[in-house]
Amino acid sequence: MPAVPEGTLSVVLMIGAGLFVWSFARAASADLGFVAEQLIVRYCRSSESVNSPEEFEAHWLRMEERIRRLPRGVAVAQSVTVPFESQWTYSVLLNGDTLPLIKGGGLHLNGISTDYFRALQTPVIRGR
Repeated sequence: MPAVPEGTLSVVLMIGAGLFVWSFARAASADLGFVAEQLIVRYCRSSESVNSPEEFEAHWLRMEERIRRLPRGVAVAQSVTVPFESQWTYSVLLNGDTLPLIKGGGLHLNGISTDYFRALQTPVIRGR
């Protein structure tokens, strides 16, 4: 009688595989808030052939200029982190503040350059 448990297990595995594929397809088509299909990400460490803040700035400007020359480019921007990859989190408290600290919470920061939202093709609806 091992055919019944094997058949049941096969059906359960097939249903699980179908749900996985369905979930993956939905996740792949989710609106991320930016256009990722033609996005080029280049990681740069500050120790990558630079010795001073001036050299670092010149290195970034040279790299930006080279990327701007690529065909069909929309914009070039710099940021500290990439969406959905990493983040900087800081806890901000005022003197005498009694609010409890939330584990994993805080102020999320990302240093960006001027064309960041244009490069991600994300419309800025309002703000400064």
